[in-house]
Amino acid sequence: MKTASKTIALLAVLGLVFATTTTFAAPRRGNAPRRPPAVQKPQAPRHVTEAPKPTVATRRPTLHQPKPIIQPKPVVRPRPVVRPKPVIRRPVIRPRPVVRPRTIVVPRPIIRPRIVVRVPVPVSPQTAQFYEVTRLIVQLQTGSSHHREEAAERLGYIGGERAVGPLSTAAISDYDRDVREEALESLGRIGSPSGIGACMHALLNDPFGDVRERAAQSLGYIGDARANGALLQARRFDNDRHVREAADTALERIARRPQYGW
Repeated sequence: MKTASKTIALLAVLGLVFATTTTFAAPRRGNAPRRPPAVQKPQAPRHVTEAPKPTVATRRPTLHQPKPIIQPKPVVRPRPVVRPKPVIRRPVIRPRPVVRPRTIVVPRPIIRPRIVVRVPVPVSPQTAQFYEVTRLIVQLQTGSSHHREEAAERLGYIGGERAVGPLSTAAISDYDRDVREEALESLGRIGSPSGIGACMHALLNDPFGDVRERAAQSLGYIGDARANGALLQARRFDNDRHVREAADTALERIARRPQYGW
């Protein structure tokens, strides 16, 4: 059996050698007949997929075919074990507490109120009236509406000549009509000729009829003949009937004053 297989193999090798020598032999020279040209196969269109080319595994073994190169398997090296680095724990350095010096709290001295004993000093009536008039003048200039009205009324009784100036200012420029009316009444009660200017201004220029009426009455109580012109103008041209009547009465009073004294 072994010899038969050897002879078969030898015959196969000889047949392969003969086939290769006949295919790769040089063409004959001289009058040798030429070989017909090889018929070119039509190329397949691009969109038609060509048959796969024979690979080394499917191609028939030939004598001149090199042996396939057997590539060595890659050496798989084990991965190095990466060990974690040791955690170095550093000690936490805490700051030292700031030691502040203790503040010495000194207690405040107890301030006791002094006991003021006021001894009443005997004051004359003239001095008391002087201080009272001064207080009322200040109240007339800086107080509220109610306090200014009260001060204007009281100054008509105890103010005298000192109160004529503040009362004249209040009769002209105070924004409260009640205060102006009380100031004009106090000027008529005092009866000083120094208050004629304020009464005449109020009689001719004040927008309220009550105030103009009070100014005409005060001019009649003062009884100065210099107010006749303002009273005549008010009697003729004033729109308020009460003001015209008060101006007429004041003119009669001024006319009777030299004869009867009132």
